[in-house]
Amino acid sequence: MGRSNRYRAALEANPREPSAFAALRAVYIERGEVALAMELIGREIEFTDTPQAKARLCSEIAKLARDKLRDASRAEVAAKEALKHDAQQSRRATDFGRHGLRSDRMVEALTISRTWSRAWSRFPRIVATRTLRRHIEALARSGAADRALTSCDKLLEQAPEDQDALQVAARIFFEHGDAQRAQHLYSQLLERFGDKLAANEKAISVYRHGEAARRAGDMATAARSLTDAAELDATAAEPLAALAKMHESKSEWEDVIRVKNRRLDVATGEERVDLLVDIGEICATKIQDQTRAAKSLSDGTGGTSRMTASYSRA
Repeated sequence: MGRSNRYRAALEANPREPSAFAALRAVYIERGEVALAMELIGREIEFTDTPQAKARLCSEIAKLARDKLRDASRAEVAAKEALKHDAQQSRRATDFGRHGLRSDRMVEALTISRTWSRAWSRFPRIVATRTLRRHIEALARSGAADRALTSCDKLLEQAPEDQDALQVAARIFFEHGDAQRAQHLYSQLLERFGDKLAANEKAISVYRHGEAARRAGDMATAARSLTDAAELDATAAEPLAALAKMHESKSEWEDVIRVKNRRLDVATGEERVDLLVDIGEICATKIQDQTRAAKSLSDGTGGTSRMTASYSRA
């Protein structure tokens, strides 16, 4: 009698024998008969009494569906069933939500993380905070920005001393919310955790602080932070572009030209051409300096543009 027949006979004699279920399931998986293994787990769930054991078995189905069958929908259903049976299966639910985020399966990630987030207060703080962050990211990336912003308030209340939580909330408000709130959050982040941020993270955070300040109308703060951001990362285009916009809003055209010239030091290709043309147009139309306009436009277009000749005659 083969192994599978022996284990099936054992189950017929005692339908509640967990070791027989486990042994037969292992045989099915070894043979690649995943559907039979999942069906067997379903039978075992019917004979299982405790919610914890039911949740563990549902998680096994979810894992097989995801890893062996590549069936995200079935994995999602099983993962949610595990949560219904036992909320302590939060780690597995978090894994499935993270897997969906990393593979851009946003519906899967959002559904699982939403199911979990309804009961976040029952879990250890570190687990609750991590999963709520991922839930917010799923909301934002799926287009539910308003709900992501509301959840940011919950996240900051849940984890007021958590650096990652503050970074996520600041970014969500910067991308989708109120500029003044984003400025405040990035101010907090830099003040409390600035020395712990990696160099690139700090440069981005300083830029976003300055850009949020610019959008909020706080030009003095914007000028300081955007200048600092440009110093922290000389290759980044965003700080200087934001500085130029700030000066444009105040009709400070020589400052606009100065900022754009600074970017010319590192710009190449199409970006460099665009900058030279922008400078030429500002010289021609804003400060009425046709000589500078012609030179900049000539540099930007290789001297062949009819615009260059037009500005020279103006």
